[in-house]
Amino acid sequence: MLIKNESIAEASKKGIIIGDLGGDTVDFVGIKHGKPVASIEGEIFGFNPFLDEIIRKVSKNELYTFDSRAELEEKLIQGPSEWYVEPFAGVRKDISRYIIPQLRLLAIRFLETFDRIRSSSQEIKGATMYIAVGGAASIAQKQIEETAISWKKRGRPIELFFPEDMYKLNVLGLMILAKMNMIKKQQGSHEYVATARG
Repeated sequence: MLIKNESIAEASKKGIIIGDLGGDTVDFVGIKHGKPVASIEGEIFGFNPFLDEIIRKVSKNELYTFDSRAELEEKLIQGPSEWYVEPFAGVRKDISRYIIPQLRLLAIRFLETFDRIRSSSQEIKGATMYIAVGGAASIAQKQIEETAISWKKRGRPIELFFPEDMYKLNVLGLMILAKMNMIKKQQGSHEYVATARG
């Protein structure tokens, strides 16, 4: 993945926060002037409680039980066209009404966590760019973007950036990205090169 240097380098003057949303925790890294300046790992917030709530409501109201979180997550990754279950042969039930409210709630709480992190850290206080990585951020991208718009109207701007292959990226890889950028700046390069999770 290649990310052009100019816009991120400009945002780096105020601070950039990278968030990797996992199942049970979210990891944040703060970058300023191209250098990692803050790291918060294992913040208690994740995707699993939202998956569990969707599973609970579908089981209660549609008489369908998911075998695992992974089964539901696969449906979410595939997109709204696959947001249905078949509790009985030939009976298809739309479950988007259980999914969308949870993704909206996830987006709100995710950005609240981001806002709290940037407000409490002296190193990245005032950061406006947020780079979201991880599968959960990809699934809830639309809702996160909608929430960010409403925050901007309230005077709390968040500039979002979603890498195209965010499923493969994690905070460790992006910290390496920042360190590589420092080296490349010294060499006169104008590109970031991100690493991917294997």
